[in-house]
Amino acid sequence: MSEEENVENFNDFCDRDDVASKFILSLCWDSGILAASYYNLSSLEISIIHETIDLRPDHIQLRNLFRQIQPSFLVASASNQFLKDLIELLDLPENTDINKYKVSAYKSANANTFNISFFTYNRNNQHNVFRKRIYELDLPGLPAESSKSDRHVFIDSVFPMNQELVIICLGNLLKYLDENRLKWRHVFMSAERNPIITNVIVCNMKTQLLLDDTTFNSLNIFSNVHHPSSFKTQIRRDGLSLFNMLNQCCSSVGVQELRGILKQPTRDLSELNLRLSTIEWCLQPENHENVVKIRSYLHNILNISGIMSRIITNHGKTGDWRSLKKTIYFSFNICELCASFNQESIKETCLQDLANFTKDEYTIKSVLFVLEKILDLDMIDEKRRFTVKEGLDLVLDEKRESLEDMKINFMQMGLDKTLTTINNQTDAWNFVHFREMGFVIGTKLQIEDMNIEMMIQNKIELVLKTVGVTYFRSPNCKILNAEYEQKLTDIIDHEMRIFNRLITYINEHFAEIIDITKLCAKLDVLISFASVAATYKFTKPSFTTRKEITIVNGRHPLVQLLKEYVPSTTIVNENENNFVNIICAPNASGKSIYMKQIALICFMSHIGCYVPADECKVSILHSIFTRIYTPESVYQCSSAFMEDLQQMSKVIMNSTDRSLIIIDEFGKGTHYKDGIAFLVASIEHFADRGIATPITFVTTHYTQMFKMIKLKDVMSLKTIITRKNESGVFESLYKISDGLSNEQQFFTEFPESNKIMKNIFERKTDEDYETFTSSYNGAIKAFVLILVKMFMKKGLLLVFFIGVVLAATEKPISKRRKINRPTKAKVQIIIPPVDCGDLYEATSEIGDQGPLIRKVQHNMDCKKYFECVTNRWLVRDCPDGTTFNGQEKGCDSTKSCRPSRIEELYEDGVLELKKFMGYEENPEN
Repeated sequence: MSEEENVENFNDFCDRDDVASKFILSLCWDSGILAASYYNLSSLEISIIHETIDLRPDHIQLRNLFRQIQPSFLVASASNQFLKDLIELLDLPENTDINKYKVSAYKSANANTFNISFFTYNRNNQHNVFRKRIYELDLPGLPAESSKSDRHVFIDSVFPMNQELVIICLGNLLKYLDENRLKWRHVFMSAERNPIITNVIVCNMKTQLLLDDTTFNSLNIFSNVHHPSSFKTQIRRDGLSLFNMLNQCCSSVGVQELRGILKQPTRDLSELNLRLSTIEWCLQPENHENVVKIRSYLHNILNISGIMSRIITNHGKTGDWRSLKKTIYFSFNICELCASFNQESIKETCLQDLANFTKDEYTIKSVLFVLEKILDLDMIDEKRRFTVKEGLDLVLDEKRESLEDMKINFMQMGLDKTLTTINNQTDAWNFVHFREMGFVIGTKLQIEDMNIEMMIQNKIELVLKTVGVTYFRSPNCKILNAEYEQKLTDIIDHEMRIFNRLITYINEHFAEIIDITKLCAKLDVLISFASVAATYKFTKPSFTTRKEITIVNGRHPLVQLLKEYVPSTTIVNENENNFVNIICAPNASGKSIYMKQIALICFMSHIGCYVPADECKVSILHSIFTRIYTPESVYQCSSAFMEDLQQMSKVIMNSTDRSLIIIDEFGKGTHYKDGIAFLVASIEHFADRGIATPITFVTTHYTQMFKMIKLKDVMSLKTIITRKNESGVFESLYKISDGLSNEQQFFTEFPESNKIMKNIFERKTDEDYETFTSSYNGAIKAFVLILVKMFMKKGLLLVFFIGVVLAATEKPISKRRKINRPTKAKVQIIIPPVDCGDLYEATSEIGDQGPLIRKVQHNMDCKKYFECVTNRWLVRDCPDGTTFNGQEKGCDSTKSCRPSRIEELYEDGVLELKKFMGYEENPEN
């Protein structure tokens, strides 16, 4: 796909009507420091992100920001290298020319063509220009007639004006908006005004728990299910996910707030304690009735920012004014209800913050009073425009009375004299007024009963014909309409002046209204958390300053919805000194679910939610990284294993001592030697960090790694208990225990008990080969009979037999090429560990790539039964069936018998095995 097609598709996406919110994102990056600001074109909110460290090439903070807001328009100021990274992040072609999107800071950005603009800037000159532009903004809460010094003080208290990159990215954002006034007219009330800003949000990325995209997908935080129909591909619904389980919100703003909380888990301990305290209050039985009453109010809370933006841009429709008043009314009711509670019981909760808005220094009650006095909602429904109540403005009331008198006088004038010449039945004509058409003449007479020629001479025009009624407009009607419209326009202009004063008044107090509605949305989410906690018996987590994860009888929050779940306990702390946990267990034993359970419980703790466990204590984590899910696509230019390596590289580069790392079956996408090497190197890297070792959980099938890895004090080996049931089939008990799983069980008993073909695990003999050949020939004969019947039906039997004869002249398949059949001779190489205690057996046949390793006996005396030949223990089964045991040559059981000999056996392959079998000229070697 060409660059132009990619950009066109990007533009089409941004112009879709089904996108709920469109964001303009402005970035500024310099020397590993990132700052950002973005503008919501739907709610007209502006957000500022403090400067934070974001190193290339991973740009973990930038990717996290892109996932949270999914911008539709992008503005950036940075070096060419960072701009190239952005091009890659946007999935544009590698050969994209970044100069195509560059615009001078003093020229217009061609946003009508592209949704990407790269601003070049001169810091020394442009920094002051942007600072001056920011001080000219009209922010909510800023008095309209503020002095210059007061304006500067207010804006300095809102924006971090001491951060240079923040000023640059915000200045670029404002310039981009200014240059596209025609494209987004609803953002500006007039050509001279600043962009409308309904709310200012200041964020700090340092207080957020860091997660990458693969972690979100692996843990099923969100799960969008696409519509199966091809013409509804853009329609999605929520599948089985953490969001779907926690979503029991009553309001649309609550659902939106829940998405934001899940996308931005926090490390702010005070915020987490506030959420948990609110949930605890909601779960108390004596507060049940109050919670039900609050939820009935929350049903009426709507998106106040979206309502306000529609009112500002198109003067508000009927439903907008009603929704605005209803939202403010029920928000204030919630505040009053919270103020009526025992203040000691709601201390340090979200309810206390809402109760504070009933104090005299807050003005929400005044705003509600003003709306009640000004808005005439019934007349707004009837007239479909902004209408002021009677009694508010005496001048306006006089104009309305004058208009009504004029309308009555016009109606009393009767019909035109010309109507008598058209038809003598004057009673059949009526003089009416429509808001859309003005004054018209209506009749139920048929057109054939009228004097058409006389109507044409008197310039009577046909306006509208409905079922049974026909409407005309005479010259007299036009005169009356002109006079009437003039007075009506005067009234509308008067009401618009009141409208502008009302909008200015609301805008001054809009920040307070936004805060209340956001607190109501948060309360809706926390009540939803409490409902889920009561339903599934979740418990309150606690936080500690130490590096620790303690989960007693933890459960996976999603799996327990589908079937009965066996709880498990996890204890990782400094006393146990088990920060690197290696779990080795068979397939389908529950390893992956166990690790996801730990990650999800930690994630839920950092969103301020109760967790599925009897007891939970976690430290404030810096990040959660997983190597579980590998997204594969034919459009990617790398293999699945390369994607695994890139994920592991990000984990190693960005993890800290307070990171939680989940690694599931890393290295399985390549040769087992390379996989073991990468896995062992990664585990040892984390263990070698010392006090900076992250909390790590690793699962693997590579049992050989335990002979190669250097076990450290911080490492802990774990397995999942399995047993044989009454049918002799191995099944998992889904219980975690310390130690290693039986290695022999991995390769023989477990697969065989589940009826997996034995020939996958054992090498075939000649007898097995002949059995396979006979089965293969039987299948060929059956296939030939089917072909004969088919060809007989088609009348092509002669052609078929000619083909059979030609095929019979060919050599048999077993004679056309040489087949390496395995021989009956076998070799058993017994390899002890370092202390010559437990014995391991490597069995193989001629033609194998290497022996299979398994433990055969515990604490055997290697000196008694085997001979030590160059640090190898050897027993041979000869081809003639006899057994040869080497003579004892004084093997020292204390001698170091290196496990590295296993690697040598694999490398030597068949030739080394032939030497052991005695097939070489010198059997003694």
